[in-house]
Amino acid sequence: MKMPRWFTEVWNTIRFAVGNGRKQDELEAEMENHLAETIDDLVEQGMDPVEARKMAIREFGGVEQIKEDCRESWGLLVVHGFLRNLKFGLRLLVKYIGSSAMAMFVLIVSMGLAVTVFTMVNGFLWSDIGLRNPKELVVFEWVEGKEGTVRRTGINIRDFRVFEEQAGSIETMTAFQYYFPSVRADSSGDQIAVRQRGVRVSTNFFEVMGVAPAMGRDFSDLGEDGLGFDSVVISDALWRKEFNADRSVLGSSVLVDGNPHTLVGIMPSDFHFPIAEDIWVHSNWRETDHLRRTDLPSLMVIAQMKPGIEADQVLAELNTVAAQLAIDFPESNETKTRIDVRDITQMLQGVGGIFRVLMIVLLVL
Repeated sequence: MKMPRWFTEVWNTIRFAVGNGRKQDELEAEMENHLAETIDDLVEQGMDPVEARKMAIREFGGVEQIKEDCRESWGLLVVHGFLRNLKFGLRLLVKYIGSSAMAMFVLIVSMGLAVTVFTMVNGFLWSDIGLRNPKELVVFEWVEGKEGTVRRTGINIRDFRVFEEQAGSIETMTAFQYYFPSVRADSSGDQIAVRQRGVRVSTNFFEVMGVAPAMGRDFSDLGEDGLGFDSVVISDALWRKEFNADRSVLGSSVLVDGNPHTLVGIMPSDFHFPIAEDIWVHSNWRETDHLRRTDLPSLMVIAQMKPGIEADQVLAELNTVAAQLAIDFPESNETKTRIDVRDITQMLQGVGGIFRVLMIVLLVL
């Protein structure tokens, strides 16, 4: 039975890889035999042996080229080239051992860093952020300036409270502020504080997001009366890394920027909103009450629309409130005359898009 061509090529490749030297010896012996026969024929015709050999070689052609043609006919040219380059590389490796070791070290470290960085950002660049009701949520912010010089800014806490009271198309809204606190798992001071990605959030933050902690509780039962604002919720990743996945840490004290906070909850492993946060700190921003409106920090605001309400309706209502704020507080809101509303997934795609581009560039470089 005739074997398929692909099987023959694979079999020849294996035979060549295992018995490369014998195959080469057979090829060279056959070529030498062919040359010897040609020389003998020419000598019998009366030609000088030296001239006969020269003529036989000319008629036979380039020896190395014939060898390459034979290997190609066997389907082994690629394998031969690979093995030849491998031997050459090994010889250089041994000859320049110092430079080779340094090059290997740099490659290993670079690959390790690339894999580590990719693993860290993969969660928020390409995977789900863990929201349960993203279609109901919108993000709104101020749009300041004229065409060509437009910039987006967050909402300060006093404007937030006005919008919360007057926007009838909104079921509820929450706010958060990016925050990078130093966190020490052991409040006794035995451990070193580590800077973490985090956000300060309103009491109803997780409720609006539609996500509950995997263990423990959120801030919804702590109220807005100033109690419970020394509480934190942490990510599953931080719980495993800094707390050794110990369930008994719930209710324990954690130092956040040197101040004791109670750890009340641990989020599901797929939740890392808004980007890749590891800690959510309960806040109502009461500490800013003494500040002037122009000095208040900006907050990111997320609103949950009432059933049947479209984003355009929310936008129209918010802009009506914004126009009144500009009249009531010209010193701080004169340039803040317009609100922009975006679906929450659009905001995340914008942030994720920037990180995706940066990540791809880093991996390529």
